[in-house]
Amino acid sequence: MRDESVPRPSMPAAGLTVVAMLAFAANSLLCRLALRDAHIDAASFGAVRVVAGALMLAVVLQLVRVRARARALAVGRASPGPQTTPAG
Repeated sequence: MRDESVPRPSMPAAGLTVVAMLAFAANSLLCRLALRDAHIDAASFGAVRVVAGALMLAVVLQLVRVRARARALAVGRASPGPQTTPAG
């Protein structure tokens, strides 16, 4: 008997979860390959990953800001707000 109070994940959420799990597995394999044959030392590899992560975070934050700004402008155009007239 299934507990009806527990929501089932939607298909897009389940698909994105699978993609994320595959990405983590691929990342692990790539890390092992990079460090296995001493192509790069562990400290340098860690530094590259930290810098790459920081750059990606900056890109994502910029995209979020641009989308939020565009959404705010679209809402502003849809509802102009109260009209003001100069006093005189």
